[in-house]
Amino acid sequence: MIFPNLTLDLALMKDEDFSLNLRRDLHKPLKQGVLEKNGELEVALFSSQATSIFFQIFSSDGRSEIQKFSLKKDKDSLFTSTIPTPDPDLTYSYLVDGVSVIDPFARSVLSSSSDPTQYGIRSQFTFDHAFDWEGITPPEVPNSEMIIYEMHVKGFTRDKASQSSNPGTYLGMIEKIPHLKKLGVNTVELLPVFEFN
Repeated sequence: MIFPNLTLDLALMKDEDFSLNLRRDLHKPLKQGVLEKNGELEVALFSSQATSIFFQIFSSDGRSEIQKFSLKKDKDSLFTSTIPTPDPDLTYSYLVDGVSVIDPFARSVLSSSSDPTQYGIRSQFTFDHAFDWEGITPPEVPNSEMIIYEMHVKGFTRDKASQSSNPGTYLGMIEKIPHLKKLGVNTVELLPVFEFN
C-alpha cells in the first residue's frame, strides 16, 4: 500500500486562517527521504546521534542486498548522497550504526506476512510524485526554529477529552490547530500510518 508522507506546516497560518498547508518534503532543497530526478536518486536522512548511515538496496523480495552506499553527514546532522536511480522493483532500507531501519518517509513498505523477522521490513521505491500543490510554497522554517509536534492523526483527537466534534480524523486535527499554535508549535509531523519496525 502507498501512503503519502505529509508534513503540516503552521508557520504561514494566521490566527484567523486555519486552512491546512499540507506538503511532502519534495521541494528543493531535499529535506529527507528519497527523491528521483534526472536519472539520479537524492537520499537524505536526519540523525543527530548516528555516526554512520548507509543506504542499502535489496532485491524485490527484500532478502538479498544488491548495493550499499555511504551517506555523508553535514553540519545539520543530515546524512545525504546522490546515487544512480535503481530499478523501481527493488527495495531499500537504511543501516544506521549497524541497525537496519525502514525509511520514515517511505510511501510504500514490504514485509513477509509469514515471518517479517526473517529479513525485516523494507521500503519500496515510489517515483511517481505527480501532484498538483496548487501553487503552495513551503514556508521553509529553519530546523533551528522548528517547534515540532509529532502525532498520529487518529490518536490525536480520538479521546473524549479532546472535545473534538470529529474525533480521530483530519477534521478533528484541524479543529486543534488554534491549540497547537497557542503552544508555539509551527510544524506538525504526521507519524506513519503504515507498518513499521
